[in-house]
Amino acid sequence: MTMSANAELTPKLVKAARALLAWSQQDLAKSAGVATSTIADFERGQRTPVANNAQAIRDATGNRRH
Repeated sequence: MTMSANAELTPKLVKAARALLAWSQQDLAKSAGVATSTIADFERGQRTPVANNAQAIRDATGNRRH
């Protein structure tokens, strides 16, 4: 699953991307270079990532780096 730079980053989209990649929140956080709490809080709807973290999440799920 690839998320373009213009795609709206939503909790459901991030969860779906993680599911397709068989990644935990920790796996995504490591690949994106963000804190696990950033992923967890975003997926719970408690936080919106800052622009550079949102882009890092898009890049990590699109490039399948791990």
